[in-house]
Amino acid sequence: MRYLIIVFIFSNTIIGHNLDSLKTIYGLQKSIYNLSKCEEILYQIRILQDDDWVFNEEISIAELKGNHGKAVELISDNTLYAQSIVGKVRLTNNLIKMKDYESASIIFSTIDSSDYNFTLYEKAGDAYLGRAIIDTALEYYRSSIKTGNSSSAIFLKLSRLYVQTENYEIAKDILYKAVNLHPYDTKLLKLYTEVLFTLKDYLNTVNIGLRVIDKGDTTYSITQKLGLAYYFIAEENVSRGTDIKYRESLKYLRLSSQLDEKDPLNYFYIGMNYSSMEVYDSAASYFNKSIDSFYPSYVADVYIQLGSVFQKDNQYAKAIKNYRKAFEFAAHRRNILFYLANVYDHYYYDKKPAKNTYQKFLNNNNSSDQKLLDYANLRIEELVEQIHFRD
Repeated sequence: MRYLIIVFIFSNTIIGHNLDSLKTIYGLQKSIYNLSKCEEILYQIRILQDDDWVFNEEISIAELKGNHGKAVELISDNTLYAQSIVGKVRLTNNLIKMKDYESASIIFSTIDSSDYNFTLYEKAGDAYLGRAIIDTALEYYRSSIKTGNSSSAIFLKLSRLYVQTENYEIAKDILYKAVNLHPYDTKLLKLYTEVLFTLKDYLNTVNIGLRVIDKGDTTYSITQKLGLAYYFIAEENVSRGTDIKYRESLKYLRLSSQLDEKDPLNYFYIGMNYSSMEVYDSAASYFNKSIDSFYPSYVADVYIQLGSVFQKDNQYAKAIKNYRKAFEFAAHRRNILFYLANVYDHYYYDKKPAKNTYQKFLNNNNSSDQKLLDYANLRIEELVEQIHFRD
């Protein structure tokens, strides 16, 4: 805050409009990111001195403001600069920020190979990746690493592309090198965990996954993979210490299920753990929970509406099928039995299924619709009489 006050006082006490004072004020305003003020001052400086410094600062302010279109325009208007290697690099940077990957890759194609360094190779890879030209992007990223780029970002980009193209073994080799160079990079460790899990290398999935956990990352994806990996290790090595692996699996799968309560896979493998540990009541409970989480809460309503549509269209067999499915998913909703009984009543010559289903509807009924209850009672009386005379 004190620095801002000093900048304000200094900027307003300098008398005159000489070049040095304007540049001083400009530098102060840029240091506090007052970019609109910088543009005003640059306009005054240009009147006194129209040179490369002003030109570069105008581009810099446009870039800082995120106005990459203006930066591209400024660079392109200066033909000599735009054709230089520095100008081309700056131009492509701004085009990539604008997601104009095609224009950027065209410029990269005009740069002589001898002028390339690892930064240019990486940027060229970004441009071709933006155009979904994967093989060329891979080639540029590999060249970036070969020419000295050892940043975590380049390894992440390259390995993600190999994962995207399902070249998991190559991705694994790259990530092995990457995590040795950047042992604390959580993004690399997470991707490495996922690749190892995909390749069914469960021991190393646990080893790397625990490093991710140690970094404070307990996201759903990592905790689930750790839980599953521990389970598969236990299943592959049924011996002393297996129960410990099952307990570790349960710990991480429970954590994963807390982070995503709708994923049936967590509940299924919690059930599998309990089954292997011969805790069958818990296993059954979690298997049922897995089944329940497969389906949204409104699935019964969908089947009810389907049943209603088919019933109105006199497609009684299909109506019955859908009402039965609705009852499978929501047996507590006794009104479904009424709908089913009503279809039986219209569709079946034999009225016993209709009478019995109306009776089931009335038994332990929680319906608040008195009209349905009255109709079911009346219809049962009528059906009893019909059945008696037919028999």
